[in-house]
Amino acid sequence: MVYNFKLADIGEGIVEGEVSKWHVKVGDIVKENQPLVEIITEKVTVELPSPAKGVITKIGPDVGMIVKVGETVVIIDDGKEENNEIIEETQQTEEKQKDKLVKLKEKQQIRRIIATPAVKRLAKEMGIDINQVKGTEEDGRITEKDVKLHSKLNVQSNEERIAFRGTRKTIAERLSKASDRVVQAWIMEEIDMTKVTELKNKLKKSNSNNIKLTYMPFFVKAVIKSLKSNKRINASLDEETEDIVIKKDYNIGIATDTEQGLIVPVIKKAQDKSISEIAKEIERLSREAKSGKLEIESTKGGTFTITNIGAIGGISSIPIVNYPEVAILAINKIMKKVVSWEDKIVVRDRVYLSLSFDHRVLDGADVARFLNSIRKYLEEPESLIKE
Repeated sequence: MVYNFKLADIGEGIVEGEVSKWHVKVGDIVKENQPLVEIITEKVTVELPSPAKGVITKIGPDVGMIVKVGETVVIIDDGKEENNEIIEETQQTEEKQKDKLVKLKEKQQIRRIIATPAVKRLAKEMGIDINQVKGTEEDGRITEKDVKLHSKLNVQSNEERIAFRGTRKTIAERLSKASDRVVQAWIMEEIDMTKVTELKNKLKKSNSNNIKLTYMPFFVKAVIKSLKSNKRINASLDEETEDIVIKKDYNIGIATDTEQGLIVPVIKKAQDKSISEIAKEIERLSREAKSGKLEIESTKGGTFTITNIGAIGGISSIPIVNYPEVAILAINKIMKKVVSWEDKIVVRDRVYLSLSFDHRVLDGADVARFLNSIRKYLEEPESLIKE
């Protein structure tokens, strides 16, 4: 049997992916469930396994190319005799396509150059072989604009061009959507983190399970407790039905920096997890996101997002709401500062928290109360570790 393996619809509105890495080549013998190819989708990198045992007779697009949902990724033959005609037909089709491409290339090489003397002179002055310039006018006529564009695309300099697609393009599209639809406002608050630092260090010393304990689990816990008393923030706006949808689960997205771009894995039902469980989940999701092994299911269903820009070093930032959510919290750099504390001048750990929100759903007072609640839990963090 010949398996015409196509890119399946994996939901979430994903219609295409970029070929990241091939694990096989034509002629390879593969086993069922053996990895064939890595595809970078809008949200995550997925690894497609072989649907059957057999021989690879054809593979799809090259690395860096786009494959659409429903498009053939690979053809696998199990070696049964009755399929020889199908394979032979496939090979004949490939040979015809190659012949067609060769003839087209030859035709292009001998094409007649259509350009005015002025355009030819410009190309000569710029040191450009006009035979290599693609004309955009009728009948392939080359214009002055074509010559200049060719020069720009082929200039010898210290430039590097990176294809604007895959995860990076998706991020841009989502940010544009948020900018177009969300009436975004923001508020910033300075919070004391000294007691969180002390508690974190104390828990680290007593940690017998080798859990990587960072500040993030404390922020997640404080956010969840504060969302419970500010429910309109754990919500989305359904523009079609004109409803504010309050979410009963607290699925916290953690913005994660990866080589493919910013990915937001989600801690599902984070309200049911302890500090240590949240720490484990963050470590697992971050590892999978950075290695490209994150399952798409792990990016779905977020109700509120936290981004830790301070881990890289920013002391102040304005995050963009992760549409269709209605708010996002940015944690900036935790710094030691000289402050007045309990009528004394002392050095304390301090942080600026920036919260951007959709002003269509929330008002400044809502967000101020929310940040005040987060401040209360972080400045007296013992309640965060009570199970």
